[in-house]
Amino acid sequence: MTSCDAKIIELWVEKYPNPRTRWCYRYDSEWLLNYAKKPLSCVTLADLQSFAQFLAGSGLAPISRARSLAAVKSLFGFCLRTRYIRINPAAELALQ
Repeated sequence: MTSCDAKIIELWVEKYPNPRTRWCYRYDSEWLLNYAKKPLSCVTLADLQSFAQFLAGSGLAPISRARSLAAVKSLFGFCLRTRYIRINPAAELALQ
């Protein structure tokens, strides 16, 4: 994870008042970046779909997978709104 990615993730999670939510969303974003092995600005929809398939095969409950993918979608939406990225690859990502 780049230092810029770490900073934007911290800005994003700070908006959530619940410490558990912040921890989970930070974990989900780090899990994605470790899986993709590239910075946020280089992640594609194909990377996100592959990550979703990885989660499906990981044994996580469907509700946990949906939460993780919702967190990823929220992160990329935040990155787009703050102009950290120019295109939101998660816009078409299904939560299934």
